[in-house]
Amino acid sequence: MSDLEPEIRESIKRYGAKIFGVIQRQVPQPNNTPHNPYATGRLKNSLRWSVNQDGTISIRFFRYGITTDRGAGQYKVGVFDPFTTAFRGYAKGGFYGIQPQYWTALGGEEARNALQTFEQELADEIEIWLATTTTRNIQAL
Repeated sequence: MSDLEPEIRESIKRYGAKIFGVIQRQVPQPNNTPHNPYATGRLKNSLRWSVNQDGTISIRFFRYGITTDRGAGQYKVGVFDPFTTAFRGYAKGGFYGIQPQYWTALGGEEARNALQTFEQELADEIEIWLATTTTRNIQAL
């Protein structure tokens, strides 16, 4: 199965780049819609991503990003499914909290399309690998 690893890694990198782009557009920043009067651009500039050895995608950012993503105080959301939750954007909170913006959410159309493309690429790579491996094994007999 080691023949497959470079192709899978490249598919994961392409997928990671697409979802990172989605998150970059959703993160609170000056001039995004809906307008967030508190965004300075520092959070967006702190965003980093990588593909780990095991193929997982990691996205890192300033710690306070969790508060803008999941809310605080009376609006705080513990855990949410990022693949079914859609980006909300800025909404004014009350005196006792910050409303969640779900800027790490990947439930929007662009992110869903990126996932479908990734799944298809992965299926194609596995199909090619299986056909090549089966042909090699038959020829070896």
